[in-house]
Amino acid sequence: MNTFGNQCGSCVHLNTNDHPSWRHICYCTERGKYYSITESASGCSRYEYDKNRDYYELSKWYVVTLICERLGLSCEQQAINDLFRFRLEVLEASPKYQEFLDEYDMAGPFLAKLLNMDDASLSKCRELFKLYLSKVICLIISKEYDDALSVYIEMLKKIENTYGFDIEKRNSSLLLRKTC
Repeated sequence: MNTFGNQCGSCVHLNTNDHPSWRHICYCTERGKYYSITESASGCSRYEYDKNRDYYELSKWYVVTLICERLGLSCEQQAINDLFRFRLEVLEASPKYQEFLDEYDMAGPFLAKLLNMDDASLSKCRELFKLYLSKVICLIISKEYDDALSVYIEMLKKIENTYGFDIEKRNSSLLLRKTC
């Protein structure tokens, strides 16, 4: 399943190794410009799905992207788009969330890989979406951003506990304490 739909973020022509200091923006080798990987607009006529890319790493919203991939959810669905926009437009836009983002960017890929490698990944993703991400979406819609982040952190702690991941050993302890 392609979480990003027919969007630039899932196209083979988007060079994910060429991205300036902005997050979520990469260079398109076909159009010769930088494009957002999380934009809801469709890709151009030269769009070609890249089936070899790990989208949960590309999106920087590692666990959300993996869960969406497993459940067949697309960024074109408003609720899922809201999750991606939450990171981009709320968390990344406010200095008060920077410490969380820095540490999540270190731990998030590892947590997503643990979940991805689990034989019961699909059922665990369903459970995480039902128990946590659906609440996060509601809180985002209500503009209760600190609470949304707190619920997201609870979900990350659940993943950590499930797999015995010790975030302290990864030089990252933020997810184990309250950040808001």
